[in-house]
Formats: sequence, structure tokens, C-alpha cells
Amino acid sequence: MPTTKRLRLLVSTFILLLTSSVAFPENPADLDYHVRFTKDPATYRPGELIQFELSYSSKSGERYQGTWSTPNPNFGNVTLHLEPQGGTPKDAFVDLSKLYSAGGQGGSFLSGVGLVSVAPVVQRGELTGWFRFVKPGRYSLRVTSMEVSRVKRTDEGGGFEPLTLESNAIAFTIEAPDSAWETQELANILQDLRSDPRTAYQACTRLAALDTPASAREIASLYLSGAEPFPYEEALRHSRQLATIIPELEKALIDPARTAPSGMVHLLAELKTRELLGDGPEPHRAEVQERNFAHYNAQLLATLPQRGGPQRAAALYDIWLSTEWAPNATADQSVSLDRLRNEVLASASELSSNRQLQFLASAWGKMPSDAMLPLVRLMAPNNPEAFKKLCESAPEECVRLAVSQVQDPKQNVPPFEILYLPESPQPNLDDFLRHRLKSGDATPLSAALILRLGSTGLHDTVVEFLDKPEPNQNLGCDSRSYLLGYLYRVAPKDAKKRFTTACAAQAFRVFHNEAATDRFLDAARDNLGSPDSSASGYAALFLSFHGPASSLEPIQARLDKLHYSTSHTPQAFEELEMLLAGALMQSGNWKLTTSEIATLRASCTTDGCRAIADGKMSLGL
Repeated sequence: MPTTKRLRLLVSTFILLLTSSVAFPENPADLDYHVRFTKDPATYRPGELIQFELSYSSKSGERYQGTWSTPNPNFGNVTLHLEPQGGTPKDAFVDLSKLYSAGGQGGSFLSGVGLVSVAPVVQRGELTGWFRFVKPGRYSLRVTSMEVSRVKRTDEGGGFEPLTLESNAIAFTIEAPDSAWETQELANILQDLRSDPRTAYQACTRLAALDTPASAREIASLYLSGAEPFPYEEALRHSRQLATIIPELEKALIDPARTAPSGMVHLLAELKTRELLGDGPEPHRAEVQERNFAHYNAQLLATLPQRGGPQRAAALYDIWLSTEWAPNATADQSVSLDRLRNEVLASASELSSNRQLQFLASAWGKMPSDAMLPLVRLMAPNNPEAFKKLCESAPEECVRLAVSQVQDPKQNVPPFEILYLPESPQPNLDDFLRHRLKSGDATPLSAALILRLGSTGLHDTVVEFLDKPEPNQNLGCDSRSYLLGYLYRVAPKDAKKRFTTACAAQAFRVFHNEAATDRFLDAARDNLGSPDSSASGYAALFLSFHGPASSLEPIQARLDKLHYSTSHTPQAFEELEMLLAGALMQSGNWKLTTSEIATLRASCTTDGCRAIADGKMSLGL
């Protein structure tokens, strides 16, 4: 090796070792945070997965809290810093975040919250989700993390202080391409996929990292196979093998016997624009992509006379979708769009459930609801959003469908769907609902049915059930709150006797979503002065949303009383102060003046309360 080249390599290696061994001053001394590769030595071929681990630990007990999620370029929880070393050229890798594409990176997502302790919390990421390496070279990796916060002491106002942590720097090497390894890796991936189709996501990740013409062809085939297009669509968006991918997609687009994945016209337009203009800045990129978009849309439209059945319905849907979201629609396109909506609606029964749902979500409000009703009826038995729209458009049909479903033991109806029903007492269901309660069925579904459909004839059964000793029944707060809501409708005095502060938060959430909220105002007034922080705070929020303007004064008085109280734990005090401040700030029935807001903020003793007074945080039911 020439002397100059050897010296340059030694210097870059020395700098890397120095930064690897020195702790960054931004990191607290009692918090250990570092990054490492899972492979040793850290030498990789182009196309090989490069896994790294982030490790967090601390010996300071409960001083730090982490919000843990899988490192991913879309989530913003970590930032990767990649530096070429030893003369490696800047164009030896591709930063995927800088590709001119409308899509984001895919990725699995695991999340949790917990304290940082002596036992390290380890998060594993995939470097190839951020970068593609196209030439041999040596690199340094450093990772900035925003996942950890310091738990603030009570005398600091409580809450959390977000930290920005800087990792050590670690080195790795990318070797020259190895065609034999690439061939074998592709064979291994396909074998794994054939052996266990459930590994499709992992297989796509490996195929995308490999990024050879052969692997890109396999991704295109999987994308066109009729399976769920994600994550194959994202892999195609970020591939360098455009000369392989584009012809495969173009051929599928004009094949009348194939059903193209939804959005393929848009994907093709993006890829063709990248092929023509590259990935650098280009002032005319939007114009070129719009022309490509129009070209592919016209090609798909030309195949309609040759299509029939589901293939024609899917093609119509894609043409409609492309037109619906066209950035610069003209008057002629608006006329065409109305016609396309009607044609898609007429063939909606032949669309996949995903396409039906997207069409319903987009066309609802743009087309007459009575015209959309046949599609809503078709989807409602199996789709919560369609069921909700059926309840809005045809309440009686909605009730009949719900009753038939809950009486069918094969149907698994989620309780939240029942809450879409209008309040409609059904005496003919009393025996059915009474039997469910008497047999010990206190599920949220049974209670929600009684809330919405129970007649006065169920009063005695509900009272008897609520009055059972708690150890003898399995009654959660959801179920108790639904049953209380029913009692407030048929016998408010009986409901008041059975209101429990232990379930107050959930009860006021249920009451908040009822149509007739006035019947619950007395419950909120009764609980505003409760010593239970949750009952008092959520009562205040309920009053702020649904009470008269005269509710302002008692809520303010409750906050003033809190500041002189010593009976709450720090956590309960902070919760109640925030809930009361939120009630004062967020009401639709009054608006605090600037001076009143300033007075509120000055009285706050916690960061959460101050954030609410500053308008940086809001609370809801």
C-alpha cells in the first residue's frame, strides 16, 4: 500500500477509535447508551442485512423512562449518522430518505414504555432500511436517540424532560459485490418464503436489501400476485433496478386478464420519473411525473373494453382513484369524476373489501347518501365503518342488523359497533338480554346492548345485577358504565345510588358519547367535589363539554381548593390539576380571557398544567 494511502487510513481509523471510546457530554453520566453491530467482525457484502442494536441501561433506579419502539426511518425516534471513512466516496451509498418518492419506508413497529434499569433495554434495527450500499468502502455509524426522558422530581413540577442521547461511533466495512453469494442468498430467501408464507415481510426486507435485477423481479412478481401489496410496493419504490421493474409493471397494467394492485398507476409514474430524471433535484419533476401519470392512466383506461367482472371493476376503481386524487383537476375531469364514481359504485360488489372501504370513505359526502346505501348495506355486516354509516342513514335497518347479529352465536360483534346504534328500546329483546345478565354474562357487549336497546322492563334485572357483591361478579368498568348509562335513562335516582368513583373516568367517557348528555349533568355536578381525583377531574371535563356556562365558577373553585389540599398523592394531584385546567381551557361554552389564562398559568404547580394553560396540550374524553 502506498505510504500516503496507508497514512490516510491510519488517521481515519484513529479518529474513529477516538470517537468510539469517548462518551458524549450530552449523555447523563449515570445513563449508558451505546450502539453495536450484531455481527463480528462487522464486514458485509452489498445486499446483506446489516443489523445493529441500541442498548440503554442505568444504575439510578427510577430516574429515566424510555418509550421504546423498533428503530425505523419513518418513526423519528432515532437518527442515523453515516460517515464514509478512509477515502470511501460519497456516492458509495444511497440515502433512501432522499429518494424522490411519495412513499415512506415500511417497517415493523413494537412499542412500549418502561423505566431504564440496570438490565439493558435492547432495540434492534436494520441499517439497510436507511441506506443502500452500492460500492465497497468503510463507514462510521453513530445514532442519536430521542427515546429516553428524565423523570422530573416533584419539586421540579413533575413530568418528564426529553433527552437527546448520542451513541458511540462504530465502524463497518462493505466488501466488493459477490455474484455467487447474491445467487445463493436469493435462492435461500425464496426457499424460506415457500416453506413458510408467514415470513413474507422478512423475505421482502431481504429481497429489498439484496436489490439485484433478479431480486427486484421477484419483488415485482410478489407485488403483482394479488397478495397485500405492502411492503412490496415500498421495496419497489426504493429499488435501483428500475430497468427491470418498470417493464414488468407496464406489462401487467395493460393485461386485461390481470387485476393490478391498487395505486399501481401512481407507482409506475413515480418510478418512470426517477428513471428519466434520476434522484437529484430537478425543477420539472412534478410536471414530468404528472405526464407519466396521465400516460399510464390512459393505458389502463384503454383496456376497459377488453375487461369484465372483477378485473374491469378493479381497473375502474384505479382510474377513479387516480382521477380523484389528481393534483390539478380541470372542469372536464370533474365531470369525468362524477361519471367514474357512479361506474365504480355500480360495480362495487365485484371489488375487494379493501377497495370497497376506500371508495366508501372517499365518496361518502361527495355522492348522495341514498345512492351509497346499497354499498353500505353490502358492507355493513362485516365492516364497522359501513355499519356506522348504516346507523346514520337508515337507523331502523341498523338496529335490525345488530339484533340479528347478536342473536347469532357464530357472529362476533364488537361492543363499540353497538354504540353506533341509535337509542331504540326493544321490549321484544328483554327476555334475551335478561337471560344474558342472569346467566352471569356481564361482557361489555351485553351491557352495551342494554344501554342502546334495553326497555324499562329490564330495570329490576339491571339493578339486581349492579347490587351484587363485587367479588361475586366479573363486572369491569366498561360494562358497569354502560349499565349505569341505561339506568340514568330509565331511573336516574337509582343510577345515582350506584355511581362508583372507581369507574368514574370510564363512566364519563361513556356519557360523553351519548346523544342525550343532559341526563348526566347531575352526576358530573355531584362528583366535581369528590375527593377522588379521577372522579372529580373527569366530572369537570364532562361539564366543560356539556354543561352550561355557569359550570365555569364551580370548576375554578375546585381548582382553588385543590391548591390548598394536602390529601392527594403527587400523582393524583398532578392528574387532577391537569384535568381541571383542561376543563377551564377547552370548553365550548365559555372562553377564558387573556388575563384569566395568565392567572390560571400562574397558579399551576405542574408542567402539565402549565402546558395546558399555554395551549400546548389538550385533554379529551
